[in-house]
Amino acid sequence: MMLMPATFLASALVQFGLGLATAWILGPTEFGRYALALAGAVLAQTLIFEWLRLAAIRYHQAGAPAGRFLHLFAGAAALALALAGLAVAIPGAPRGLLLLGAAITLAAGYAELRAALLRAAFDEAGYVRIVAIRNGTAILTMPVGALATGSAEGGLAGFLGSVLAALAADALRFRRAAAVARPDDLPRLGALIGYSGPIIATNVGYLAIFLALRGVSATLGGLAAAGQFSLAFDLIAKLVTTIGTAADLALFQLAVRAERENGAEAGFAAARRNLTALLAILSPVALGLMLVLPDLEILLVAPDFRGPFRAFAEALIPGLTLYALIQYALHPFFQLRHRTLPLTGAALAAMAIIATSLPILRLAGAGLPLAIGLSLTAGMTGAGALLASRLGRSILPERGNGLRLGVALAALLLGALPGRMLDPGPAALLATAAGGVAGYGFAALLLDLAGVRALLRGRGPTGLS
Repeated sequence: MMLMPATFLASALVQFGLGLATAWILGPTEFGRYALALAGAVLAQTLIFEWLRLAAIRYHQAGAPAGRFLHLFAGAAALALALAGLAVAIPGAPRGLLLLGAAITLAAGYAELRAALLRAAFDEAGYVRIVAIRNGTAILTMPVGALATGSAEGGLAGFLGSVLAALAADALRFRRAAAVARPDDLPRLGALIGYSGPIIATNVGYLAIFLALRGVSATLGGLAAAGQFSLAFDLIAKLVTTIGTAADLALFQLAVRAERENGAEAGFAAARRNLTALLAILSPVALGLMLVLPDLEILLVAPDFRGPFRAFAEALIPGLTLYALIQYALHPFFQLRHRTLPLTGAALAAMAIIATSLPILRLAGAGLPLAIGLSLTAGMTGAGALLASRLGRSILPERGNGLRLGVALAALLLGALPGRMLDPGPAALLATAAGGVAGYGFAALLLDLAGVRALLRGRGPTGLS
């Protein structure tokens, strides 16, 4: 069961490196164009195809056919093509970027559906195969595309090529599996949309926030500033959401199974344990990342991005960590209860808070990184508080967990302190990371934070052995 999360983490490491390499090759301005185009493609993919991926995760089971999902995908793809045609027809539109973005939307939408079907069927080998081929190809195609053209279009073409390679390799195996499938009991289209629709509206809301923040950075600072913001945003967001998604791959499907086999209360209890675990994982990640940013900037970030990268990253870490907690710790409670409409309300609240606070902060004299970071943190705090108030005290971790987490974070700081006395660079990074991990790990074991002792004995908090 741990192979899927491990694969996802390895995939994220590859994507992390590819993002850095692409930024080095393209420079701030072209990377800004690349990041804006890719963010638009992701937003379109979420709007058009994400409901189908979520439905597959929630309703597909091992041995059931996937044909109906394919038919639904074909219909959604026709809509995507129609919208792309309209966009390309606009006078003065960047047709190359739009066409590549449309192709990425279609290919990535189908790849995510395939991965969701494999995940829901607990087909770890199939999931690992499609992810490994995609990332192995991207290591070649993305840098080559960016180097060959020196443009955003080349990087996007490399991204697209990696997705298509994975889909081509997976096609034959998928056809064989579909040929022996039995009749399905998939809910009607209205039920699928009723379950997924509010979640999609929620995700689109958050993605629209992130795209708008990229646009603000481009409007106020130019495409180079958009590139610098995008590199910081993408790396921080990739890190925290990768960890959240890896935990989700391992834990949410088990919560769904617990609900299916033992009832709603068992599923809710599993989600509550997952929330405790995610707090114990993401909190030290955010704190540790703050501590090692000077080292990461020197070692990994291209010279043209340095300075603004660190300023944006420091400002974004709190808000993006809260966003990951909302997505992976709070949303599952509502998904298990099929009450997904409140998620949309929380996203709209975040949008309103950010849209109000950002111009106020700018008028008050805050710099662009600080204004964006504070408004994002305020928006995510408001969204999280709204969702938590709808769930009530029943989701709270067990008594004393907050104190234990605070002590463990203090131990992380003490362990990392010697490393921060060194000049930024490899030695400081290794010393800080090693000391912080040792301090937090020791405290977590001593205090049995989030049930870590049971996990190390081979029996996770879900009770699986």
